[in-house]
Amino acid sequence: MFSKRGMATHIPLFTLELLKSALTSSFNVPAELKRPLIVFLHSDRALTGHLFCSQVVCNEEIARYVDQHFLLWAQDVTLRELQQRILTECQTIFGPEGRRQVELYIPERLPLMLVITKVGGAPQVFAVLEGQHVSPDLLMARLVDAAENYAQTRAIERELEREQEERSRLREIQEQEYLDSLQRDRQKEEMRRIEEKERQLRQETENAKLCSFVDLVPDEPENGVSGTDITFKLPSGERLNRRFSHRTQLKVLSYYMGSKGFPPASFKLVQNFPKRQFEEDEMDLTLEDLGLTRREILYIEERD
Repeated sequence: MFSKRGMATHIPLFTLELLKSALTSSFNVPAELKRPLIVFLHSDRALTGHLFCSQVVCNEEIARYVDQHFLLWAQDVTLRELQQRILTECQTIFGPEGRRQVELYIPERLPLMLVITKVGGAPQVFAVLEGQHVSPDLLMARLVDAAENYAQTRAIERELEREQEERSRLREIQEQEYLDSLQRDRQKEEMRRIEEKERQLRQETENAKLCSFVDLVPDEPENGVSGTDITFKLPSGERLNRRFSHRTQLKVLSYYMGSKGFPPASFKLVQNFPKRQFEEDEMDLTLEDLGLTRREILYIEERD
């Protein structure tokens, strides 16, 4: 309506969106980007429409201020069907009261500017400016009032947004810490299962070794059969007593030691009187060969 009539060079920027989309662009954005929406309704039949557009809306100072602080949406409501459409949109957006406000001005009191703000959840008509009775100074004053009023609302919303962001950030940190804790617990439980499985495997292996050692140790000799009573002194100080035949090889004593949990690979047999450590090359010798034919004491010591 402005460019085709060549009214002025200082034409403010108009959004080409639908009214519903323009509201979204004004208010459904972060607080620092929100700005009031101006709904400009114009009719070619309005007697003062041309003057209002050229001398007021296109005033250089006003056009610049509108561009900086508002989003401007316009609708030609010359035709009756367009009037009904805008009234229906107003009822949908602002409710019955909003529609009644606009109906008071259409079509006789056009052109019209509605300054729309949003406080809380719903858009509302902050100011209604009739083009027939508004000078550039009055329009500027009303626009400044609307912008400053909404700036206070925007500041409150910014603070609420910051508080919400902080709560969300803390919640995310707590959720992440909880997830990390769950992950650590799962890892600990997995490690515990692995360690338990390894312990069971070691125990099974140890039991198998003990069984193999037990199978290699003959029964104690019967009464009347020459033999040696041996006392084994364990690293803990405990004692084990066992009788062996004189013909028993020394390695059988090592097997017996292994059957009690002291495998030959890790432990050795030592005699104190006289001081003597039995070596690997003596394992096939019998107790008789080694002179161990009386009551003997042998110490089980851990290998270096």
